[in-house]
Amino acid sequence: MKVYYKRLVEGITTPAIIQNGGYHFIHMPVYEDGTVDCWGRVPIDEVAAKLEQGWLVTSAPLGVHLSIHGLGAFKIKKARWDFTANSYVEHLYSLVKGMNHKMSGLYQETAEQKEKWSTAHVKWNAAGIPYKVKSGFGYSMMDGRATSMFQQDGDVFHLASIIAYADGHYQIGDDSFSPQEITEMVRQKQLLCSPPPGAPIHLMGLGTIEIEKDPYSVDPAEKLKELLDCPNELGGKGSAHDHCRAAYHQYLEWPDENARERLRVAYEAVPEHERMYLGDMDTRNQDYLRILFEPDNKREV
Repeated sequence: MKVYYKRLVEGITTPAIIQNGGYHFIHMPVYEDGTVDCWGRVPIDEVAAKLEQGWLVTSAPLGVHLSIHGLGAFKIKKARWDFTANSYVEHLYSLVKGMNHKMSGLYQETAEQKEKWSTAHVKWNAAGIPYKVKSGFGYSMMDGRATSMFQQDGDVFHLASIIAYADGHYQIGDDSFSPQEITEMVRQKQLLCSPPPGAPIHLMGLGTIEIEKDPYSVDPAEKLKELLDCPNELGGKGSAHDHCRAAYHQYLEWPDENARERLRVAYEAVPEHERMYLGDMDTRNQDYLRILFEPDNKREV
């Protein structure tokens, strides 16, 4: 009888940049057992090799676009970076030591394990799930979903993580906010999708940049849609994506004008910057657009 078990390994995130067809800012998970996920699970003692390969980097050149998932791509005009490759590795070790003082039981992958997963064509990640501990008896976790926005502090802007929970609360740093407060912060431009050009932007301790004008960024109203929809998804009520896909399949089964109108309403409820994820990597949202805007253009099946 073959068996397996799942372990709970806790960690924190730290800012990082992945260079893969461009420069991508990420919230990189670092775990108490020394696991690091830089778009792929590696032991902490292999992070230096990732830096040498240029896969993981501590800075981005002037003039390139720094992509931040769910937010936009921002062309760097000025920058001050706070880490070298060596100091960044030291930083990661200090994070692990802060959670695992004796640095015991650190994750290592044996040659046999590497061969097993290579033969099976499996590549593991350890992307991490944001959480908070529920109040009361025991150690019960509530999963969250994280996204990013810029938070204004006077003339300075900070890239902030916003974590949504099924109970309808949002967390920024150590502070908790209601949906109404988050909505007001977006409307008052205390939370933004794009700071003004020339304003200093602090990237969570990784460095400070200024951006060129006219960056590509998502629409604030659409970002607010995303934020307000997160508790529905986490609470099992179905996300806007779920409802839109359901309306899509209903139309395919019974393609009349009522079904097409229901699909249109459901499609517009999905945040614009997330509509590309309604289909697979190849089709994206193309068939949705065909139905809504070219219904006489029949799809081959």
